[in-house]
Amino acid sequence: MLKSFLYSFILILLLCSYTQSQTPRGADSASVSNGKFNLFSYKISEMPIEDALLYIANKSNVKLAFSKDILKTADAVKNALEKAGCDKVEICKTPGNPIVYGEKIIDKKLPTILVYGHYDVQPADPIDLWDSPPFEPVIKKTKIHPDGAIFARGACDDKGQVYMHVKALEYMVSTNQLPCNVKFMIEGEEEIGSPNLGKWCEQHKDMLKADIILVSDTSMIAPDMPSITT
Repeated sequence: MLKSFLYSFILILLLCSYTQSQTPRGADSASVSNGKFNLFSYKISEMPIEDALLYIANKSNVKLAFSKDILKTADAVKNALEKAGCDKVEICKTPGNPIVYGEKIIDKKLPTILVYGHYDVQPADPIDLWDSPPFEPVIKKTKIHPDGAIFARGACDDKGQVYMHVKALEYMVSTNQLPCNVKFMIEGEEEIGSPNLGKWCEQHKDMLKADIILVSDTSMIAPDMPSITT
């Protein structure tokens, strides 16, 4: 029974307009047929968080200059979860970047899926390998994306996957097809090793209780072959 709930949820994910793939030469892309991409319009930073931290390591008297964009991105995730139908959404403080938590509980007797993702990204360097600005998303057709793909830093790691899950929830809620409870835990420090995630999870065990954890931050067998690993 639990598997049927999970497969129903994943099936809707695969039917959404968003599938992710990695493009060569350091660029990010997410395949698309149509839709709005509000998350992509938010820069995580002019120089992503890892670059900022490296810069601080070199010049210890320089303060982190890009926290406003981190907070703006977390707020965009929060707004998307609320719009999708989550009954409870909050931005949780940590010693570093915040974690966005959201939940849609339809029946406590039903199974619960916890969706994990992250909104921070890899550095955009080397900039000269980009055909377009990394934080200005564009849709382009390429040899491996004949139907078009969104090119932007984080489009496939991991903003694209996060947005796919959010839109899947929105679809199931709006069509009254949600078969289980869903929780979201979207962090902002995955690309620097998630230094604060473990402690935060320990402190919020009850809130994070779930039957299955769903992670879409892994590899695919091929761009045209959705892949599920259990």
